[in-house]
Amino acid sequence: MKKFLAGIFVALGSLVIGALVVNFTGMAPVAATGKDPAVVEWFLHSSYERAVEKNAAVVSVPANLASGDNILKGAKNFAAMCAGCHTAPGSNATATSKGLNPPPPVASELAGELSAAERFWVIKNGVKMTGMPAFGPAHDNESDLWALVAFTEKLPTLNAASYQQMVKLGKAAFPESDGHAHSHMGEASQSNDQPTQAHDDAGHGSDAAKKSKNEGHSAMEKQAESNHTPDAEEHGGVGHHEPKGAKAVDPKNPPPKSADDDHSGHSH
Repeated sequence: MKKFLAGIFVALGSLVIGALVVNFTGMAPVAATGKDPAVVEWFLHSSYERAVEKNAAVVSVPANLASGDNILKGAKNFAAMCAGCHTAPGSNATATSKGLNPPPPVASELAGELSAAERFWVIKNGVKMTGMPAFGPAHDNESDLWALVAFTEKLPTLNAASYQQMVKLGKAAFPESDGHAHSHMGEASQSNDQPTQAHDDAGHGSDAAKKSKNEGHSAMEKQAESNHTPDAEEHGGVGHHEPKGAKAVDPKNPPPKSADDDHSGHSH
């Protein structure tokens, strides 16, 4: 028994020493171009699957997940946030997706690998050492993330043309930015991507256009109020050309008119 325990301690000590040697000599195989041994690949992937399943068990899927608005917003968000890695229908793999290890699943496979709750957890929290970022820190509104989940349900049924059409409709239905000072992969700065038209392609007035219109009306009303001048009777006979506090003029004894006061050469 003593020999058995001693053998275990020797084996553990050898593993620790071996790990330290790999660490300090820079021999760790960290290149994304390298392929992991099958046993390492199995261990990492199975650990990932069990961890996601465990954490997603407490996630509640919204009742309106499959709504049309969610799907359209998800189409827009997917094109901006996900298509660069998860190859969209009809698209070729990008330089980013070709260089990731492990390789990311293509768009049409996303819904088949994980449940809706699991996909939401992965989108929100990301996965270490896979290239999958956490979008939760950049999106306070979780509805933006659930919209992505909703759209992934549709992806297996889309071809190149229908995918592009849904993205176009999504951008038209939700032209506003997500309210954060950041840009997504392959997307122009949010501040330069605001709509200027009064109506979007779907025939609905955009929120930005409506807000701008309301602000314009308000500004005009304020300007009209500032330009309104009560008549002279309200100020004790002082006309609108007289400075505030000016003495009223006796109409029977008007002051003499000087040459500078002659207004005959122009009109108001």
